[in-house]
Amino acid sequence: MREVPSDAPERKLMVMISADVVGFSYLTGEDDEGTYLVLCECFTQISGLVSAWGGGAVKFIGDAVFVGFTRVVAVATGQMDEARAVTARVLEINSRFIR
Repeated sequence: MREVPSDAPERKLMVMISADVVGFSYLTGEDDEGTYLVLCECFTQISGLVSAWGGGAVKFIGDAVFVGFTRVVAVATGQMDEARAVTARVLEINSRFIR
């Protein structure tokens, strides 16, 4: 096994989740201000959930959110409660937009 140099950067494993709103462009065309307000509310809620579960909202880009969790051992053993809860919340948010 190769030895890691003492000045090597620390490596960390993460689980990353990416999600976005289905039909966002259409929705902004129908009700730009309303879509923006709902999106802001949802991103605030998602940020709180992710933070409470030890993750971090890494980036918001338009209607997309990228979050990460460092509990890789939990993921490897199939205990992905955090990821499933965030995914369920995103699906719930999408259902608010779809008419």
